[in-house]
Amino acid sequence: MMRGNNTLAVMFGSFMVVAVVFCAPVGAQEPAAAPSPGASLHDRAEAALAMGDDLQAEALFRQAIAADRRLWQAYLGLAHYYLDRRLNCDDAIPNFEAALELAPRVAPVIEPIYQGLMLCYGRDGADTRFLSVAELYIRVLRAAHEHAAARAVRKVRARWLIRLTRYAEAEEALGGLLVEDWADPEAHELRAHVRFYLGRFEDARADYLYIRQTFDTPLINLYLGVALLRMERYAEATEALTLSLQRDGELPDTYRWLAQAWLGQQQWQRAEWSYRRAIEFGGLDDELALSLKNNLAWLLVTRARPGHPSLREALAIALQVVEATHGEVAAYTDTLAEIYLRLGRHDLALQWGRVSLRREPGNPHYAEQLARFQAAADGFPAAGTRLLRRWREP
Repeated sequence: MMRGNNTLAVMFGSFMVVAVVFCAPVGAQEPAAAPSPGASLHDRAEAALAMGDDLQAEALFRQAIAADRRLWQAYLGLAHYYLDRRLNCDDAIPNFEAALELAPRVAPVIEPIYQGLMLCYGRDGADTRFLSVAELYIRVLRAAHEHAAARAVRKVRARWLIRLTRYAEAEEALGGLLVEDWADPEAHELRAHVRFYLGRFEDARADYLYIRQTFDTPLINLYLGVALLRMERYAEATEALTLSLQRDGELPDTYRWLAQAWLGQQQWQRAEWSYRRAIEFGGLDDELALSLKNNLAWLLVTRARPGHPSLREALAIALQVVEATHGEVAAYTDTLAEIYLRLGRHDLALQWGRVSLRREPGNPHYAEQLARFQAAADGFPAAGTRLLRRWREP
């Protein structure tokens, strides 16, 4: 049996990585700190840090805080020491939070605090805190008329919402960005992905087509092709995926989606070629690679005439896949059972058919398959033998 893979996370894997790049603050210079008992200790700590004397710097930052509990610069310095030098967010976060509570609400002063908190909350998976700080940071940037920086943080927030599958909120945020700048290709791409995840493939297609007018890239054509596949517009999907390959012929993901487009048009040989290319290129995670091999084996066996050499090739592939998964995946054992049926090994077809049904006892397909295998073993025609069924991912 062919198996679908809900692998949008794989397809959009590179897109989903959040890279926070902040611009240096602009505007008024940081106001001079009022003299305090810990000011000189803070200055000495910064000097020690610049000289690479980390242990001395940490000790001096702590002394400065002990001397003046309201010296926000010392908390911020210690927080950055933990984040930048030790990659230790557990100790950096409380110091960033203390600095935020004490620092004046002036954009150039608190921007590095917000940035540090977002980086640490993002690393630690503290999603609610991350989004809360992002929203506060956006307000500060807007108040300081740093609109380009605010827009960048709004996109980071939208990406985070997508990561959390909060798609409606993400679409609303991205819609606001597009109202302000309709030509923003990044916002269009993010919104297209959101609409795809929401199952609104026609809307996603419209966004991908808009982006392609300016950025006719392999990935945009790949995303467009998959959206068209979900709409069962196979010829258009084939066109978009072929364009993707023309721009970069070494994307294994594109070949595997192209195989589905050819299957939808009953172009069996082209589908087989596409599966082989996807497997040949590699670079796929193990589970997906096994799924593609299984689909190739199923395609070979359901299209082969009795005694055709491709049955032996299908058997070798199916055995490899079943062995790699220890017979735990019903779709894979079902493929193996079907191959044994076509080879006349009714005993083995029954054996693996029973395994498939045990794995998924409520699945009517495996119950029907087992009945076919039993009928064949009893000497009756295998009524209802199917050729390749059109496969759609769930």
